[in-house]
Amino acid sequence: MDKRDVRATVLTSGDLVVEDPSPLEAALLGRLGLRFPAWSPGSWLAGRRPRFLLLRAARVAEPLPCGERGVLALHQRAVDRALQAGADGSTGGTAAQSGKGGLAVLDLKQELLRRLLWDCRLCGLGCGGAADWCPALRPARYYQHYVHLAEEREIGPTLALELAGCSLQCCFCHKGETLIEDHGAFAPLNPSLWEEICSYPPGSFATISFLGGNPDQSLAGVLNLLAGAPAAGPHWPVVWHTNGYSSPLLYELLRGVVDLWVFDFKYFSNRCASALSRGRDYVGTAIRALAAICQRDPSVPVIVRHLLLPGHEKCCQDPLVEHLAGHWRDRILFHPMGQYVPAWKVRPGRGPLGRPVPPVRVAELAAQAGRAGLRLGRAVGVRGGGCQC
Repeated sequence: MDKRDVRATVLTSGDLVVEDPSPLEAALLGRLGLRFPAWSPGSWLAGRRPRFLLLRAARVAEPLPCGERGVLALHQRAVDRALQAGADGSTGGTAAQSGKGGLAVLDLKQELLRRLLWDCRLCGLGCGGAADWCPALRPARYYQHYVHLAEEREIGPTLALELAGCSLQCCFCHKGETLIEDHGAFAPLNPSLWEEICSYPPGSFATISFLGGNPDQSLAGVLNLLAGAPAAGPHWPVVWHTNGYSSPLLYELLRGVVDLWVFDFKYFSNRCASALSRGRDYVGTAIRALAAICQRDPSVPVIVRHLLLPGHEKCCQDPLVEHLAGHWRDRILFHPMGQYVPAWKVRPGRGPLGRPVPPVRVAELAAQAGRAGLRLGRAVGVRGGGCQC
């Protein structure tokens, strides 16, 4: 299935911003004189066997403990064993923990998630399952999938799977009208989707990216999808995009599933997060979330993105760089993003958010991050005749 729609924005500077180009759109842009720079696909993940296959092969004995705490402890031990076995060159688990008997560790994650959703505190809202609009309480759905070419070079061309729903309500979300509002153009996320995924020409993409919206709220559906992946392959490493507004417990459920994290650190001011995204205590939640990912999954690469918003230099951009440099400079890649354009509930010309961020500001923040010791992600773009993507 190719991309169903494409969004292009002409900035006041005359630049053309094309969002999420697929190979089809890239070919069209090439006809218009735009081009992608040469780059090597998926250099970080090239040849890597997806870790979820280790969890699908490794098993735990049944019956499971009755209490939630006991199941969580069992889960942590089982994931540790499966990943260690994979590092040692096994297919997952020890002789006593692999084979046909017992419950697959990937299925154990689904069972633990079902128990945790009864009194859900898996995201920063901490609603206890009272938010009836939350996508975590519904069967997972997706909007579209397509080969995305404009991710960081470390990711390479990826099959982007856009999932419905999000725990935040960013007023400027450029996909709010399609992925957050319930407009009905969604399909159920289930293992039958593999038939479409495997129909892409071989070599079309190097990874599968789960994004949204925010995929954290669709974890149950993603685990079910991965559990049903074809036994004989092909298989691709998993890239997980998160808005950072989830609890460490949710990221523990994702441990062993994700091969590369993309962490969208949106704000470093709770006032900004509350006003623009209806997220309380966003900063503390995101700090704990990033720490959980970096500490509990030390072998997995982490890209931290930050979308620059106009007028948020002192409240969000500068202190975020300082925090990342002070805590995670040797663990992450930092990617300041200048793609902001007014969208969804924000209209051009209405206040600071009604204008794009000047490219010079993006360059300034990148230079500031470099001086602070942060490594920068390598962005892929389309350029030509003053156009960019």
